[in-house]
Amino acid sequence: MIQIKRYNDGQDAVGEWYFELDEVGILPKNQDSLRLVLSMALRLADSLAVDGFFQFTHLRIDYWHCASADSGEYRMVDKHLDFQASELRSMLDNPAPITLVPNEENTFWFPSNAVMEGITKIALPQQELLLPQAFSVRVSFAGIFAFTLVTDCDAWLSHDLKGHEQTETMELNLPRLEKALEAATDVLGVEAYVENTEYAHMLEGSIASLHEEEGHYRIIDEPERWVLQEWES
Repeated sequence: MIQIKRYNDGQDAVGEWYFELDEVGILPKNQDSLRLVLSMALRLADSLAVDGFFQFTHLRIDYWHCASADSGEYRMVDKHLDFQASELRSMLDNPAPITLVPNEENTFWFPSNAVMEGITKIALPQQELLLPQAFSVRVSFAGIFAFTLVTDCDAWLSHDLKGHEQTETMELNLPRLEKALEAATDVLGVEAYVENTEYAHMLEGSIASLHEEEGHYRIIDEPERWVLQEWES
């Protein structure tokens, strides 16, 4: 049985790999920087598609609001739009100006952060599952241009999020995750920065059950803080 962890703001994902590309960062308010962000995001998405691991389906963008186009004073607001992967590819193939902002007169919006979402292929001993929300990519380009690869799934771990051993499931899925991480590293040209989460020991190109060598595994045991979506085999 595969678990997908749901978590509130401030709580860890199961695993994260952070790739920082530019310490200064870019705010994609002109066509050159916007095309750079989208091109890099799509190249990353294509690299994660190795062996069918992750199929990028759409990009959700959150926005800064600006009082005027040149004021430089931004504030975050609850505004977001979703763009299908096919839409983004068409925009890049078209020489016309790219528009990724809400269509509102006398209002200036600039993208701040985004999440690339899609379908992840998970292998089980008797079948394969195509799961949403098991893996995603956060894109940050307001202050720092970076990608964070995020998993909320336990299919890569020797023990699931309830502490049950699942060696066979791990052996089916971990190599494919590691291959995708290697491909992402090659595309982005930088090594991932990692820190252990509440649930996993993080490596630059892999992940393991926390404290595996000591026989102790993190188990989610605070029902008021989490919800597991279980996928039956």
